[in-house]
This record gives sequence, structure tokens and C-alpha cells, in this order.
Amino acid sequence: MIRGTSNAVVIRGGISRTAEMVQRQLLDAIEDGYGPVLSVFLDDPRRDETVEQVILRVCRGAGILNGKIQISSVGTLVEAGFELVHDDSDGMHETHHDVVFPNTTDIQWCQAFVDSFSEPRPNPAK
Repeated sequence: MIRGTSNAVVIRGGISRTAEMVQRQLLDAIEDGYGPVLSVFLDDPRRDETVEQVILRVCRGAGILNGKIQISSVGTLVEAGFELVHDDSDGMHETHHDVVFPNTTDIQWCQAFVDSFSEPRPNPAK
């Protein structure tokens, strides 16, 4: 179940911008026993909060260490065919979610994932 609306801001750490890089990350997640999922963090803007403020709050709160991040929305990912599942197991931050891939390593799904996010930008929490 998603912990956010379709307008929720989705943040992905890192700079992976090719389907092949995403495919490798998926294979690693499967090998590590997580399944065909990639981690993201998301939350809805609070009252009178801008998207930029949400990004900063989530990056700080979740402790996203990457120097760069990529941005999307729940609606964009769901429209592209992905499922988001809230995952706060093992002490994960409350905003942590898994993006579940419908076909574990299909390169077209990997490209759809890449296309759902903005170009990398500096992490404002760094």
C-alpha cells in the first residue's frame, strides 16, 4: 500500500539514467533476496509546503546520502505501470517505498522507470 496520494513527491537517490544500469540494480536486488524492486522515498506536501520543501524534508529525514537525486510523483510511476509498496521494515524511514517491477528485468520496464524521473540534480540535504 502506498503511503501518499498520486501527487506525492517521489525521490530516488543516485544518477542511474540508463535502462541497463537500472536492470543491473534490479538483478542485484533479486540476488539479495528483495525481489524485483528498487527503493524510493515519498511523501505528500504538508499544508503550505512547496515541492522543494518536501524534497528537502524527505532527503534530510530519510538520510539520503547520494550527492544527486531524481524526482518523480506517485501518479507518474503508477501511470507508467509500476506498483509502489510502503516498506518501513528493518528500521527503514517512514517514507521508504519499494517500486515493484511487473516484469523483473525486462529492459523496456527499466527504461520506463528511468523515463519516469527527472534528470539528476543536487541533493539539497548535502
